[in-house]
Amino acid sequence: EGDDLRVDALEAALAAAAAGGAEGLMLKALDGPPGEYVPAARSLAWLKLKVDYTSSGGDGVDAVVVGAWRGHGRKKDWLSPLLLAVRSDDGSFASVCRVMSGFSDAAYGELTARLTPLARSTRPSSVSTRDTPPMWFDPAASEVWEVKGAELSASRVHTAALGRVPGAGGDRGLALRFPRFVRARPDKKVGEAKAAATLVAAYAAQARRLG
Repeated sequence: EGDDLRVDALEAALAAAAAGGAEGLMLKALDGPPGEYVPAARSLAWLKLKVDYTSSGGDGVDAVVVGAWRGHGRKKDWLSPLLLAVRSDDGSFASVCRVMSGFSDAAYGELTARLTPLARSTRPSSVSTRDTPPMWFDPAASEVWEVKGAELSASRVHTAALGRVPGAGGDRGLALRFPRFVRARPDKKVGEAKAAATLVAAYAAQARRLG
């Protein structure tokens, strides 16, 4: 419930910033290193969240639903958050984010009714992640969703492009930060989900842009 409240508050602050004509928000990472914000300097302590990350701008990531948790508070009857994964070179799927933002109440009800009968208690062998949802979905029978986020970051939990993240060592994958559901992609098969290799290139381009 706390995570849901924080996401709702963040979205409200971002909407207020947009209404005031601002480009977005600067966020201080609670788990990042200490330090003041320095313009034009790349820092793991600070994150730029622009309005176009969560609206119409930027490239979306087509990812497969592979896991879920039961929600809390008003979301207790729904699945929230959901674990999404991208396609690895060997055809397996590696987690890239948890998503709990961008859904209407009606969408939550529909996806819960649709996905719950497909849930299983054990992780499919085709899914790689260090996350631990109580419900899992076989990628072959799951759905492709388009999500957008603020940026890509190195992750100890998510395993997309594990060991291939520039400058992050061999034990980290890539994660999409502040992901937001955009739409389901019934026109795409799970084999057409975003390839992890393309995220590596996007992460490198992001580093050059911010550096």
